[in-house]
Amino acid sequence: MVLAKRANWGVVLAALAACALLSSSIAVSLPQQETPPVAGRKVVLAELFTGTECPPCAAADTGFERLIDAFSRDEVVVLQYHIDIPAPDPFSIKDGESRAYYYMAGPQASREQAMWSVSLPQAFFDGREGMARGGPRSDGGDFFRRARDIIERVVGVEPAARLDVRAGLGFDGGRVQATVHAVEPEGALDLRLHMVLYRDKLVYRGANGVSEHRYVVTQMLDGPGGARLGAADPATVVRTLPREQLQTADTGLVVFVQDVDSRQVHDARLIEFGERVPDALVHYNQGTRLARSGDFAAAVDHLLLAAEVDPGSARAQGTLGSAYARLGQREQACVALERALELDPRLATLHWNLARLYEARGLVPEAVGHFEAFLAKLPGDERASEARALLKRLR
Repeated sequence: MVLAKRANWGVVLAALAACALLSSSIAVSLPQQETPPVAGRKVVLAELFTGTECPPCAAADTGFERLIDAFSRDEVVVLQYHIDIPAPDPFSIKDGESRAYYYMAGPQASREQAMWSVSLPQAFFDGREGMARGGPRSDGGDFFRRARDIIERVVGVEPAARLDVRAGLGFDGGRVQATVHAVEPEGALDLRLHMVLYRDKLVYRGANGVSEHRYVVTQMLDGPGGARLGAADPATVVRTLPREQLQTADTGLVVFVQDVDSRQVHDARLIEFGERVPDALVHYNQGTRLARSGDFAAAVDHLLLAAEVDPGSARAQGTLGSAYARLGQREQACVALERALELDPRLATLHWNLARLYEARGLVPEAVGHFEAFLAKLPGDERASEARALLKRLR
């Protein structure tokens, strides 16, 4: 185990030499959640603080890689935060350092005290149970077995919140939506939502001899403190990313919800980018092609997917409404077109479509309202005279 203050490398190297001999037998147990275990499994978050220049970190790195192979991403999600101990690490980020302070220093610690409190390697499982166990790569199997035992204990802890996470390629960029469903009574916990970008299989060989690094944190979208959740239940947080970022292989996002005070992580999800991410534009283009060919039923299927991936797209909703109308499904058409107008009030021509649909459904007040809105916004449209005649008749 390496204990370090970044600014004093002489102390660091001395600590490295001393702690390397001790690290193979050190284990740290943090307080367990008092909630009794319940049947069923949840997704466990395993976080490792490590460094490419930290020789005793080799066992932890190797053991974490075995966790990745042993568990599915629906069982265990892993993250690595790289720290500049005992020398600069090419994968370190400032937020990772702050995350280390959060776990390893007391809440009242000064920055100076926090810097001295950071030791490597350290692993935390669901934020509450930790393990500090270093050694050479040959000790990776022992690290894995101890980590696996911890995971089997914490997996049954009843969560106070559950996550529903969706990611997709929208028309204007990548979109991630996380919804937190609270189990605890409102206000009982100070929950924060964390969205963490990672890169997988990064290649670099430092002093610890590990060449490939898995699930390395590259950015915390809301900083190390995460996003504060509102009073609403469920609470939803949406973040946008560059479209090309969600199309890059060996990258992705880990989302987890954590109680600030107890550090308990209640649920986690992993979203892999690249080809796995649904693309609203692909479904929209396919839907419009099918609509032009007259296959409106198949068009609706693709347009629904486009609208689901990018619910903020007026274009998807408007085209979906038109396809419903061609199928004679007037009620669904009105819902989609109203949503399109809500998203983009500049689509004045939709008032004409809605007015005709409401007229056909016998909903006169709604039809009159949209005819009036159509004429107010497009008085010179070629359909204006017909709209005035229909409006006169309906009144």
